Formats: sequence, structure tokens, C-alpha cells
Amino acid sequence: MSKKNQRPIEVVLKIVYLILHGEKWRGADPGHTRKGRRQVESLRKFLPGWRRIRYVAAGVGKRHREISEFLNLGVSAWCPDLGGPQSLEPDKVHVCLADGTIIPFEMLRYSPRVGEAVVTLLASLPNGAICLTGRPIARSVGIDPRQFPSASVWRFTIRVVTKGDKIVRARIVKRVMVGRASDDIGGGKKEV
Repeated sequence: MSKKNQRPIEVVLKIVYLILHGEKWRGADPGHTRKGRRQVESLRKFLPGWRRIRYVAAGVGKRHREISEFLNLGVSAWCPDLGGPQSLEPDKVHVCLADGTIIPFEMLRYSPRVGEAVVTLLASLPNGAICLTGRPIARSVGIDPRQFPSASVWRFTIRVVTKGDKIVRARIVKRVMVGRASDDIGGGKKEV
């Protein structure tokens, strides 16, 4: 193939937002507690201007669907890679599967390359996309577990190298927590 017919390599920076769900119930495919709903609703002020939201990708768990409801965001695509119905139990040593089966956390395995796959997914989304997800995905893309509270909004800058329509490389170059729900939202008796 002559050099004239080769597609050029293009390098662009993309901005993608991640919204992490709020406090959730325990059990199979849990939704948000009342406090969790208030936490998510409080994140609205941290989103980019409403007119600029053109694409929303969401995990397939109930709590991911609820984020879209609570923030009145229409979902453009459902992405199992952004989260599923399985849920870490409050004891942090067990996971509840979609059918209600409880297994030890160490038995749940993700590909060692899940972070790379998620970054490629984020890079494939339109600039300014919003992703509705949870803490395991946040951890897979390099957010320190001590720094990512539930019910938070993150802005990622991703360097994307493409050749034609194909993503050759994608790398997160900046992660910034835009905002989070206040710790005192809800108050009263804890629901989980």
C-alpha cells in the first residue's frame, strides 16, 4: 500500500465524566436507599451544562438505571463493562450475585486487563459523554480507593490515538473529582 492511501494517525484529547452511584441496599441487584437517592440528586450541580449532555452510557445494574432516573438523563447505551447487577456486600468480604447467591469476594474474578478495556470503551464514546457506574470500575481506571467516595462525579481527560476509525491507544492523562455528595445528606438511621 502506498503512503498516499494510508490513513493518517490522529491524536485527540477527550473529556468523559463518570458518575458513581450513591448508598445502596444490600442484596441482589440493589437499588439506592433514600439517602443514596438524595446523594445522587445532589450531584446535578456538578454535571456539565444540560445542553452539552449529548451521550450517556450506563452500567446494567438497577443502581445504574436509577442514576439516570434521579438525574433525568436519557441513556444512549447500556454497557455491561460499566457495571452489572452483582454487588459488594457491606461486610466488604462477600459479593451478592444477580440471583441472590452470596460468594466470597476473592472468588469474583475480573480480567487483569479490565481497566484497559474500560479506558478503550471510554475513549470510544463521544467527547463529553457521561458514564453511570460504580466503584469497581472507578478502581479499574486508576482512582485510588481511598479517594473515590460513592455519589461522586469525576472528569477524565483521555488521550486517544486513532488510525481511521480504529483506536490504536488510549490513556487517561488526568482524573479530577468534580464533586461529591455531602457526608451529612440524609442523616438519621442508616439503611444499609
